Amino acid sequence: MWQALSLDAFLGTLWVSLLINALVALGEEITFRAYLLTGLKEARGRRIGLAIMMVVFGVVHLPAYMGQGMQSLVLALAIVLAAVMGVLLGLIYLHTGSLWMPIGIHFAWNLVENDLLNLTGDATNTNLIGAVTRLQGPLSPTGAAYGNAIVLDLLAFVILSVGVWLWLARRRPVENQC
Repeated sequence: MWQALSLDAFLGTLWVSLLINALVALGEEITFRAYLLTGLKEARGRRIGLAIMMVVFGVVHLPAYMGQGMQSLVLALAIVLAAVMGVLLGLIYLHTGSLWMPIGIHFAWNLVENDLLNLTGDATNTNLIGAVTRLQGPLSPTGAAYGNAIVLDLLAFVILSVGVWLWLARRRPVENQC
């Protein structure tokens, strides 16, 4: 996409993309991790708090995914992926006691997935700064074009999860530090 725009138009689009993704990451992390997860953890405990926050985080993404035209199995997989991403970000928040890392990961995930790689193949994305993708051929067992994005997202999530797990294995949770 950067080749199709003049430099000033590209820089404007880049600025808007960075700003929107930063605000979304900041807002969702404050809402779901700092506010909801913290309150649920105090009221119900860590595991139940994470479970409830996971469900709420996944369901909140439902209207956006339906607006993109996702249906049936692909929609269900996208909701599950959003929910488990919420748990991963929640675990990072609980272990670090800080929102900075979850905000950074959330920002990078949204920016790369939507505006840089355009995994959903949405050519109408006004914040697109990278590839104009046309998804074809079933990479996924669903045979749907969005299924390709879900398969690639799941692969990226597994890689991210392994990296976070290795990082957290070297740290002690903030709660246990004196």
